[in-house]
Formats: sequence, C-alpha cells, structure tokens
Amino acid sequence: MFSLEVPNFTKPKKEGEEGQPDAAEGAEGSASGGDKLGVPVAKEEREFPVLEADSEELGSTYMRHRWAWHAYVQAHKGDNCVVHLEDGFVLHDGKRGVKYELDLRMNTPRNFIWHPDCRYLAFWAPTSCDEPRKRAAVLDITKQVPGAKPVYTILYDPEPGHEPVGMEWAPNGKAILLMELVFEDNAAYTVLRRIPLRTKGSQGKELVRMQGRIDFFNSPTTRYEYGAGSTDKPFSIVFGAADGLYTVPGNGELPPHRLAKVPAEGLENIEWNPTGEQFAVYFNRSTSNKGEELQGLYLADVNRKGKESLVRLYENLDVHTLWFSAKGTYVLWATYPMPGRPSSMDSEIYIVSTKDPSQVTRIKQMDPINGDPLAITGVYMNKEETMIAYTAVNRVFVYDLKTGKRAQIAHYPLNDPQMIRFVAEPHWLNNRVVVSVYEDVSKQMSEKRNTLTIDIPFQHKKEFDLLRKKNAAAGGDAKGAKEGPK
Repeated sequence: MFSLEVPNFTKPKKEGEEGQPDAAEGAEGSASGGDKLGVPVAKEEREFPVLEADSEELGSTYMRHRWAWHAYVQAHKGDNCVVHLEDGFVLHDGKRGVKYELDLRMNTPRNFIWHPDCRYLAFWAPTSCDEPRKRAAVLDITKQVPGAKPVYTILYDPEPGHEPVGMEWAPNGKAILLMELVFEDNAAYTVLRRIPLRTKGSQGKELVRMQGRIDFFNSPTTRYEYGAGSTDKPFSIVFGAADGLYTVPGNGELPPHRLAKVPAEGLENIEWNPTGEQFAVYFNRSTSNKGEELQGLYLADVNRKGKESLVRLYENLDVHTLWFSAKGTYVLWATYPMPGRPSSMDSEIYIVSTKDPSQVTRIKQMDPINGDPLAITGVYMNKEETMIAYTAVNRVFVYDLKTGKRAQIAHYPLNDPQMIRFVAEPHWLNNRVVVSVYEDVSKQMSEKRNTLTIDIPFQHKKEFDLLRKKNAAAGGDAKGAKEGPK
C-alpha cells in the first residue's frame, strides 16, 4: 500500500517550469490551453506530464498463494485500516499496525465491515466443530489491547436450519442487516432481518421472507462510506429475487415493491447513490418468462412508483468498477473489452451525470510507446467531486474534471521480465491517493522453487505480456534490481 501526493492543478507554474511528456492522453471533452495552471495540457495524444509526487509506503505483506486473505479495508474516515489474515487481522492507524490472532480460516475472506462511525467492526466469528459456521460478531476497536486476544460480541447466533450468507450495517449504525437461508417445513426460504446492535443474542426483526433464493441485498452504504458517519434518515434496501428486482423500507413497515420483473440471477454489481434515492445496477443478459430483457448498466429511482422504469446508462458487459461520487452528482465506472461478451472497443472510464445521463465524459489512457489503450484497473473520485484518481496497469494518474488536465503521479515498472506487477484500488485520503501495488516476487523469495504461476485476469493479460517483452528487450535483470513493494 502506498500513499501518494496529489499535484495542485490550480497553482501557477514557476517561470521555466515544464511538464515531462511521457505517455498518452485521450479524453473526450478535454480542455485545451490553460498555460496558467501548474499542470500543462498535453499537445499530442500520447503525452502527459509526469510529476514527482511524494510517496509513502504504508505497509506490505508476502501473500504466498493466499491473495484473497490479504485484503485491506480502510475505515470510512480514513484514520484506520484493517487487514484480514488467515490467522487474525491487523489494525493499522497509519503509524503502526497491531496484529490480533483469531482462527478465521473457515470463513470467507474480505468480510470485515466498518461501522458507519468507524468504532465497530462486524465480521463472521471464529468457528469450531460444534458451532454454526457463520455467527455475526461485532468488535469495538476502542476496547482492544495490543498483545491480548481480541474481545468481541456474538450479535447473532443462528438457530438450527438457519444459514447466514451476508451482512452489512444499517446506515444509522444501530443495527446489522443480515440475509440468511431458512429451511422450515420441507421448504426453503430467504430471510432479510435487522439485528439491533445493543441487543445481544436477539433474533431481530424479519423484514422480508420469500420462498426460494434472494440473490443479493444492498442498503445505501455509500451514505457513510465517504466518511459522513451514521444518519437516521429513512432508507430502503434493494434486493434481487427469482421473479424480479425489489426495494423494501429499512424499517420493514411496508411490503416489498417490485421495480422490474426480470430475475436477478444475472446481476453482477449494484451501487447506491449517497442520497439514497437512486442506485445503479449492472446486469448480465437476463430475460424474464414474459420475454422482458435487461443487459448492461441501469439507473433506478426508488421513489418511482407504478410504471416500472430503469434508465439504461451502458449496454455492454465489460464493466469492472462502479461508484457514485460522494455527493451523488456522478456515477462512474471503468470498462475493459472481454472476449465472448458485448464490449466497448477500448478500456475506458465513464463519468455520467445522475441528473442528466446524457452528459457523459469518457477517458482513455494510452500507452506512451505503441499508442494502444492501457487497461484501467481502478477509478475513484474525491469527496469534492473535482478530481478522479485512476490506475492503468502499473501507473497512477489524477484527472481534473474542470480543466480536463491529467498527470501521472506514480509508476511502478517491472524489475524482472518474468515478474507481474499492477496497481489497483485507488482511494482518496484527504488530499492524497492510496493505492495497492500487487506483484509476484516468488523468484526473489526462493531460487529453488519453480516459477510461481499467478492467474491474471484475462482482460489484463495482454498488457502484462507486453510489459514483460518491453522489459526483456531493455535488459531488465532482477539480480541488480532493488526489491519493490509486495
């Protein structure tokens, strides 16, 4: 993990100061001119300024075939981070990390969930042979003592025939929303329930019970994911079932309302607008028993009653990152062409107005050598909705929405032609950008072990192969290279 300085796009350049053209710029609607700004506008399609940004390494770890277990989850306010390990977790406050030991091998990784006010962590409790596999637990980070066993509370212990499959915090922070499979009277149901935070061992309130399986549920977590904290404002939960897409009030006082009759089996992603009034939903090709079809990315309004209406924003099936901006003004996503699926021509970033979806900004990032579009591996907008940070293979960029200017603030080149390295997961932390750098360092760890094979996402393999060839042609040699981030 690295923290990177972001350039000032409004500071006048010093006399004689010039940007360094190094790679490509290709954006529809980009501004031109602007000599008074600190970052120059590229005059050619394959140029952009390279800025020397202050870089701080926050931490590193050797994964050794266990990539999924080394996921980190940053607190919404940016002051803490939890790293999920097989044998516990690490709490990091930016200055030091403290490890707490727990046996988490039986549970799914990437399941530490920050409370809206960042005081608590919800997770699946450790499991022994005589306990249910998934018990919802809550840990108060203010009460943990370094070196001691972590203290946590079992908030929900399922009864026989109940199997929890997912959970998240309610936006008010007073309860956990939990989905479980229930087997009763020779029938299978899916239940959504609300479990109060202050009631130990409560079964909570049942919000929804449907025969069959609910594929997913989601509440407007983006209300607090940008650091605004908990809110008592009423909210809805969206969920997808075999017969359609539904919303239900978070208090359970009204029955579910169906937005669309197309089954949710093909749904791949969903994201709430922080206002709680819209959500974006990304469907694989799906068709109802009446011939109704959905495909691509749609914007839904939870207040729209009566006539079913989903506004399609994008029709292809190559979306891999989806966000709303902090104030809900924009919805943004990244794409990459995928064989066998309807796709765009190139990897791009889309920024769309939520009030007028016809207002679209599209951004490409070109390779400085051959001019080919680079694979976008992540994108995120700052809280002020003025800039985005994005990653493209092993480079990090920032883009100013007002001027259309961009700059590269970090590059993590390959030290070895056989090594794999890419950058992803950009996030804003105050006025800095935090990114994750992933690489295969197996050759450096042991000369006796055979070359480690890492499964590369198919859509990025072309870029990695090209980088390997370029580095080999340049005489890259790991023996004399400084070991990079892990």
